[in-house]
Amino acid sequence: IKAGRIQPAPNDCFMLEDVDVAPKFLECDFMQYISKNLRYPIAAAQKGIEGYVVVGFTILKDGTVAHAKRMGGDTEDTELIEEAIRVVSSMPKWEPGKMQGKVVLTQMYVPVFFKLK
Repeated sequence: IKAGRIQPAPNDCFMLEDVDVAPKFLECDFMQYISKNLRYPIAAAQKGIEGYVVVGFTILKDGTVAHAKRMGGDTEDTELIEEAIRVVSSMPKWEPGKMQGKVVLTQMYVPVFFKLK
């Protein structure tokens, strides 16, 4: 370690707040992507179930989204959780994060909201 800085190892995964250059979603605003591609599960909608799911995921060095999983939220509804993971996993490639000029794996979190209109 030089001057108190973390030296990125080839397979280290860094939290978003620790990278020098954050991953960038290239298609549009990624929350817009989620809203546009989210499919409200029919059974949950019929039961009036709303809520949000926090999905954690990793941006790999090639920009691929991987390892999406539920990290929190206010719903236990399995269909909402599965849909949140599906929509995050379906995102196209990102521009990966960088630390000290090197491309690194980056862990990110996003809330996926389910709200009936």
